[in-house]
Amino acid sequence: MVRTIKRILIYTHNSIGIGHAFRTLAVITGIRYHRPEIDFLVVSGTSIPQIFLDEGIEVLKLPGIKKDVETPGSRLKPRHLTTLGTSALMELRQRLIMDTLDCFSPDVVMVEHYMGGLMSEAMPLIRRKRAHAGRLDDFALIHFSRGIFGGLDHLSSCGKSDQGFDVVSIARHFDFIYILEDPENVDFNGEVLGGAPDLQHRIHYLGRITGKTAHELLPRAEVLRRFGLVDRPIVLVTLGRHGPILPMTRKLMWLVASGRFGQDHQMVFVIDPYLDREIVKTLRKEQASGDVRFLPFTPHLVDLVNIANLVICRAGYNIVNEVLMTGAPALVIPEPHPSGEQERRARSIRERNIVVASEKEVLEGQVSDTLADFLSRSKASPGYDFDKYAIGRRMVNDLDHWMNKGRPVESQMKSLSENYSLELIQVIS
Repeated sequence: MVRTIKRILIYTHNSIGIGHAFRTLAVITGIRYHRPEIDFLVVSGTSIPQIFLDEGIEVLKLPGIKKDVETPGSRLKPRHLTTLGTSALMELRQRLIMDTLDCFSPDVVMVEHYMGGLMSEAMPLIRRKRAHAGRLDDFALIHFSRGIFGGLDHLSSCGKSDQGFDVVSIARHFDFIYILEDPENVDFNGEVLGGAPDLQHRIHYLGRITGKTAHELLPRAEVLRRFGLVDRPIVLVTLGRHGPILPMTRKLMWLVASGRFGQDHQMVFVIDPYLDREIVKTLRKEQASGDVRFLPFTPHLVDLVNIANLVICRAGYNIVNEVLMTGAPALVIPEPHPSGEQERRARSIRERNIVVASEKEVLEGQVSDTLADFLSRSKASPGYDFDKYAIGRRMVNDLDHWMNKGRPVESQMKSLSENYSLELIQVIS
């Protein structure tokens, strides 16, 4: 009898940024295109659960936790439940994760980003996989990530000394390890797993992913109508929430308003959902902000990227892929982190429609000529079409094979069931 996938549980901690949620949604929609009958349940601390709900995907919202990147050590602390304390909050999140696993009984469990979860909160999933391997209630365990990790982030977040587990022993319990990046940009085995030879065959580089494919992008007129913009050249600014957002944006606002780029450009500033509200209030009061359109957080920003005459952004995975796919002229400003992840991604950029600058160069006005040059150019022809549907098809094919080859065959099922029943009788007695 051929068995099919009915339920997939996806864990993505996504309490620190919003990129993980969009990447997870792209994977889900890539799979659903081929298997619309599969039920998905996302377990996440995301602040934007609506992006899943809008697509008919159920979400179990974990209490939020945030990384305080502005303080030494960038420690984690509760986002809202401040009286609970970090340890108690993580225990609560872990219980919710495991209760969901027990009630949902998925055929597949996917863990995004950190294999062991944030502060090892997904480690009970790994132990459950180990305990149930080869049994009737076994599930396929999948890891997927952007591939580029900074420093020892992945090692420490997996629980390097968590009851005898290290990142390599954790990885050995995963049936598939999917890297949403090209192998020339990252060596996941060598960098994260220490070059473990027995794990190489489980690692699959599927290429980059975006929330929309190139042929799904909306026409300019529809995008302008959706965002309430007039038909003028657009300078799109999306800088996230960390670093000198206020002074950098002030500098950019004045450059655009000064007429250096011509009088007809409109600046569109996207407000990150985590950005300090006081910064937003201050920017709105600036004299130059009368010519700036402030947009609240919005999904499918790629449609606006596609029609922008210039994009000024960070070097995050999602926005860089969207710039590459659309061919939009872009000034990319890596967000400094101890991990160095964005700086590394920025160093890999070779496309002529993208210039990388530091925060210091922006603050000192050294990018003025670069921006003026960009706005005098014609838009480059898109050179990429990152295909989430091809990625989804690959995952479905792998899981179908696992369901029917990686689990016990029919002749073993009765024996396994009888042994399991005998174990229960012995425990009860």
